[in-house]
Parts: sequence; structure tokens; C-alpha cells
Amino acid sequence: MNKIIKYVMLLGLSCFMLGCNEDSLDTYTGKDSIYYTWSVEGVYLGTSRTYPDSTGFTFAFKGPEITQEVYKLPVSVQGQVTDYDREISVVLDASSTAIKGVHFDLPETIVFKANQEKDSIPITLYRTEEMKDNSYSIKLNLVEGKDFVVDMKEVVLDEATGETLSFTKFELAVEDILRTPKNWYYYFLGDFSAKKLFLINEVMGIPLDFYDQDPRDYDAMRFHGSFMQRYLNEKRAAGEAIYEDDGTEMVMGPSVQK
Repeated sequence: MNKIIKYVMLLGLSCFMLGCNEDSLDTYTGKDSIYYTWSVEGVYLGTSRTYPDSTGFTFAFKGPEITQEVYKLPVSVQGQVTDYDREISVVLDASSTAIKGVHFDLPETIVFKANQEKDSIPITLYRTEEMKDNSYSIKLNLVEGKDFVVDMKEVVLDEATGETLSFTKFELAVEDILRTPKNWYYYFLGDFSAKKLFLINEVMGIPLDFYDQDPRDYDAMRFHGSFMQRYLNEKRAAGEAIYEDDGTEMVMGPSVQK
């Protein structure tokens, strides 16, 4: 039911955005409104489309030589495309746990480039030792500035719980903790473990972040699962069975067993 309510609200929002008549467009002289793209247009996670106002990033799939990464957070404009650059104004929410200059940085001036309906806020993330045990939140609020207003605020998704979806507030959680990748497919790859992920990387050369990327590639994962199961079978036959850290023998998913 919540998904239906969310869909209806987002459909209504889209109608509002597209429903300006020709006369109002002709006479429009105010500032354009800026908002976070994903919360309105959605983004695919695996095979599902979701409308997030928060997400996470982990350094755990990056090699130890990677000490920083630029994360680009998409923004869009409701209004006119201009032939000149404009400035995006954001403030760090006081409830953020990440510290600017320690865990992340932002450009001194955040530019929305000319002749574009969409752009992004580049957030430089710094890999720190404490991220191996803790997640740090960066909450960025879009605010009115010299070039944009923030007319689109939020919608209530659930009256009973008070759950809302914000178009101008976004939370990015950054950490260095290895969790199950979002596109890890159990039936081909089996239960996730860090040891298995690093073994796949070592044996097949698959990038550590492959299973955390969109879109989900089922054909590739079927091949990975089958190849690795043959490898594990060969190691067992040679008297060199590979075990997980809990002592159980490592196996791939049920769909690649023979």
C-alpha cells in the first residue's frame, strides 16, 4: 500500500511539474527551483526502481591505495535551461556526523553548468581508519541562493508513521565496512562472505565492486558462480578444500551445483 501511495504522490508531483500552461511559461521571470533528482525521477537498484532521499557509499570494495573518491549527487532544475553557469547553494545539516575537511569536502562554489537540465554536486569523500568500524552521515540541504529557489520540499508517504520523502534534503552515509553487495545474487553466488568475494577477485580478476554496480548482470553472475564452483570442486578433489571463516566448506549458489 505504501508503494501505491508513493506512486500516486509522485505521479501528482510530476503532473504539477508538467502542468504549467503556455501563458505561465511565457511570463515566468522568477528563479528556477532545484531539487535532488533521485527522489523525483527514481533510480534502479538491481531490477527495482526506488525513490531515495538517502543512500550509502563504502570504500570496502576499493583497493587500499584508494584514499578518496568523488561522489556525484544528481540534482535537477524545474524551470528554464540557461546558457550560463549557475550556483547551487547547500548547507550541511547540523545532525550530520561526518566532519567537513576530515571525512568529506565540497567545492567552494558548486556549479550547475550551462545548457543542462541536470547536473551533480561533487562530494569528495576521504577514507579514514575509523570508517572501518563506523558509518558517517553527510546530510546536505539545498537552500535558496542567488540562482535557485527550493519550492519542492517533501511529501508525506505514510500519515500513520509520518514517513516523508524529501526533494531538497539528502543523506549520504560513508563507511569502509564490507557488507553484502546490493546486487549479489544468492542463487548463483551463494551466501556472501568477504573471503569468497576476495577469492573471486583473486581467481577470476573480477573487480571487488562488480556486484555493487548497476544494472545487475545475471549472465555474468551465472558464469562466475559456475566457474568458481568448478574451481572449488577441483581444490576439494586435490585435498585442498577451501573453508569459510566459520569452518564450513565454501560453496557457490544452488543454481550452479551439479
